[in-house]
Amino acid sequence: MTGAGAHPSGAIVSEITVGDVTVTLCDSAPGSEPTGGSGGAAMLVHGTGGSTATDYWALYPMLAAVRRTIGLDLTPGARPTVDGLARQVRSAIDGAAGGPVHLIGYSLGAVVAAKAAAETPELTATLTLINGWRRTDRHQQLRNRAWRTLLAEGSQAFGDLTLATAHAPVFLRELPEYQLQSLYERRRARRDPRAELELNASIDITDALGRITAPTLVIGSRSDAMVPVHHSRELFGAIENARYLEIDAGHAALSERPAEIFAAIEDHIGSPRAVPAGTVLPGYQA
Repeated sequence: MTGAGAHPSGAIVSEITVGDVTVTLCDSAPGSEPTGGSGGAAMLVHGTGGSTATDYWALYPMLAAVRRTIGLDLTPGARPTVDGLARQVRSAIDGAAGGPVHLIGYSLGAVVAAKAAAETPELTATLTLINGWRRTDRHQQLRNRAWRTLLAEGSQAFGDLTLATAHAPVFLRELPEYQLQSLYERRRARRDPRAELELNASIDITDALGRITAPTLVIGSRSDAMVPVHHSRELFGAIENARYLEIDAGHAALSERPAEIFAAIEDHIGSPRAVPAGTVLPGYQA
């Protein structure tokens, strides 16, 4: 398990202003022509309390090896909204990508990416949603309330609960102790998530999903205790032009199964209509 710095290695870091906030971009090849087999840069949107470096530490260099890749570090502010975060995505596409992108969102980033894709279809060449959800349900609200309470108390149990729900049981069971401690350190290095946790408690993007036209790949994780897999299945069912892949991982699938996710994304980007909408894809052995 490797560590992560403030930004991905080799990325060119820049900033854009969106309203009254500053948003950071981690660009593998600013201003360049696409290097992959299909046009357009890949743009990555991270999850709650995360960044390009913390959430995409494995996937970013894989994608950057074959195409221009832009990681967007959102700035949630004190009272974030899905609309406000989606506006940051749209501004990043307009200001940095120079054309439609292959938009990839993880967890809360999947919610935000779906909203951005619904509002600006002309800027979204393909869409990939990893362990996202359309509407927060009671199960998520109960866990969210427990997280916020533990954070307010400064309890070590917040880290325990986060790791227990982020990772698949089999993944945690097989980890050596030093790697488990590394996971705790990575969690402690993340941004304070309280503002985003409040947002997560009341998300509902159901109406937006029907306006998504980009070829979409929805990826769900069977052992996801944080955003259980039925949420990904609901996204798949609500987006008309969607394909679905289910993998053996927990919510932290980007750390547990990065090569499998990379293979699926590259197939999707390279031939987004190779299989018809509504297809449930076979698993990848990567």
